[in-house]
Amino acid sequence: MARGEGAWLWDVDDRRYLDLLGAWGPLMLGHAHPYLKAAAHAAVEDGSVFGMSTKWELELAQRLVKTFPSMEMVRLVNSGTEAVMTSVRLARGFTGRTLIVRFEGAYHGHVDSLLEAVGTEAPPDLTLAKAGIPPGVAQDTLTLPYNDVAALRDHFARRGTETAAVILEPITGSMGVVVAEAAFRATLRELTGHYGSVLIFDEVITGLRVARGGAQERLGVNADLTVLGKALSGGFAIGAVGGRRDIMSCLSPLGAVYQAGTYSGNPLSTRCAIATLDALGEAGLYDGLEHRGIDLAEGLRRVAAEHGIPLWVSQFGCMLGLLFLEGPVLNYREAVQADTEKYQRFFHGMLQRGILLPTSTFDAICLSTAYTSRHTDIVLSSAAETFSTW
Repeated sequence: MARGEGAWLWDVDDRRYLDLLGAWGPLMLGHAHPYLKAAAHAAVEDGSVFGMSTKWELELAQRLVKTFPSMEMVRLVNSGTEAVMTSVRLARGFTGRTLIVRFEGAYHGHVDSLLEAVGTEAPPDLTLAKAGIPPGVAQDTLTLPYNDVAALRDHFARRGTETAAVILEPITGSMGVVVAEAAFRATLRELTGHYGSVLIFDEVITGLRVARGGAQERLGVNADLTVLGKALSGGFAIGAVGGRRDIMSCLSPLGAVYQAGTYSGNPLSTRCAIATLDALGEAGLYDGLEHRGIDLAEGLRRVAAEHGIPLWVSQFGCMLGLLFLEGPVLNYREAVQADTEKYQRFFHGMLQRGILLPTSTFDAICLSTAYTSRHTDIVLSSAAETFSTW
């Protein structure tokens, strides 16, 4: 690709594409948003990094604490992966335990100990992606099925006092868009609280995307630690960990859990994050995104049905998942039953018609504020043309 503007991308041969990928989540405001361009230019003029705190780092932290009620303190880092690494180390340092529970099909960045059963990369047999990962690295990571209350209760009955943390995507982005069901969420909150384990919500994709306060605002459950990234700064490198004061105080220099990064909280990323929060404060913005997400999901279901093609379209806010099967899909084991060859055929057919989708069926479509109902008409027309060739 060569450049982007609003909802559109142009490649090096000057072909134009309607961007439904959104760089896998960061482009909440679309490409080259005026607020972000102004903030980035101002930051570069003043200096890109100082190796010390700035007023913009403080302002961003204060605004995040107001936006996410579960956050009492915040530490800024450089990416979602780095934020996840920090949250896991912090949970272990706070509890004095080592065991981490994650869920099948979740993606928490390329952290060695968390790369089991990743929807986009791992084969359906749920084996560990072992290349380059030393034996034993994941021995303190336990993977459970998503949305399985019985498995969760069984684990805590046996190993609750060993469990430092449970980390999950409350709305997944790597096995289609799957929402943690109400009973599953309630059980997680109950059991982690009872056993003194840290509940970590990985909201790298959903934070600021499905609502200003992320999935927690929509689902009504507060985590002990929250991980942010992607949409937080509109495409500039940033991540954040925030949560309960007693847990966050364990981070250095207040506590003994070490974390540092030369570029963490740098003025370029923080000023662009502040500009992103300003842009996302527009009244009715999230309602509009929700309606456009619903319209696109319903339209894709209708077009597929008209051509006799089974297509499970999941949607939450401005995130959509496309799986070629009947559905419903509530976990990874159901998601991997999807026909990936059909998705690749659909992906390339849409690409030829100027529509850029996620390259994998398991990854989420991420709409931006630049996406309009006119764009939905273009997508549905292209989908009908693509299906008509099958």
